[in-house]
Amino acid sequence: MNLKINPHASVPKYQQIVDRLMERIEVGELKVGDKMPSIEKVSKNNKVAKETVVKAYRHLKANGLIDSTEKKGFFVLTTNTQKQWRVLVLFNVLSPSKEVIYKSIVNTLNEKAHVDLLFHNYNAEIFENIIKSKEASYHYFIIMPHYNPTSIEVLKILPPEKLFILDRPLQYHIPGASSVHQDFRLDVYNALNSQQSTVLKYNQLVVLFPKGKNLPEEIIDGIRQFTSENKIRLKVAEAVREKMLEPGTLFITTTDDLLIELIELQQNTKLKLGKDIGIISYNENPLKRILAGGITTISSDFAKMGTTVAELILRKETRIIHNSFNLIKRKSL
Repeated sequence: MNLKINPHASVPKYQQIVDRLMERIEVGELKVGDKMPSIEKVSKNNKVAKETVVKAYRHLKANGLIDSTEKKGFFVLTTNTQKQWRVLVLFNVLSPSKEVIYKSIVNTLNEKAHVDLLFHNYNAEIFENIIKSKEASYHYFIIMPHYNPTSIEVLKILPPEKLFILDRPLQYHIPGASSVHQDFRLDVYNALNSQQSTVLKYNQLVVLFPKGKNLPEEIIDGIRQFTSENKIRLKVAEAVREKMLEPGTLFITTTDDLLIELIELQQNTKLKLGKDIGIISYNENPLKRILAGGITTISSDFAKMGTTVAELILRKETRIIHNSFNLIKRKSL
């Protein structure tokens, strides 16, 4: 029985043996009454010392999961492991939306899991190092991947049934892995259509879309499809300028810093928000409910995203799920 022990992991080898055998019990590969692989066999197949295997078996026995007899050796006593899973959440960057997702994951898993949170900050080397160093240390991995072409190969290091992709689907799906994702082009297009009559009271749409922020280009594709079909002028800009604030203009901001800059410029003019100009901000967060009397947002339901991925883990399900996405209309539109 190859238990895939990682000699470089921070988790002790005996604990890795315990975890792998408990997983086999949980999934039904080892049932009540089944004989456990011999200490010698586990030692030889996994290139670990017999003393390490003995320590692992003693731990399992002390916790009432296995027992032993002189004639039968070690055998499974119960399938009720009652263990706390270790879950690694690996996000790209820290943001209010990521905080909402993380809290939903933690609250849904509750006492069933210990959850750690790390960030790769769109650095491919950091992303790879985290995956390789943590591969044997966690039972489940909830990951917003780096979209370097090599990242898919890095993710293949992980057992697919333990891998849960968030936010943006992989370019090439890994069979057996799960995902809870957005469809940026279609989501934005449908959201704008849901408030078509209100959006069309403006005669031009300006999208503030800075480069170097790793923003999905599909957002622009969805907006362009909407403006093309409805014959609205479209302009894409990296920064906001005061001369852009013309009556009849609807702005879509894709970062919160540009949203604040835009509101500050608007407040220095006589243009009324929601009447002379409009603002839609990408990604919902609590501050936007009250900022400038209420900012309209187009956003994935981040709380639901976190809850959904946690529920997949709890139910041991493998699924590909398109997360819900909404336009939340407020005063700024």
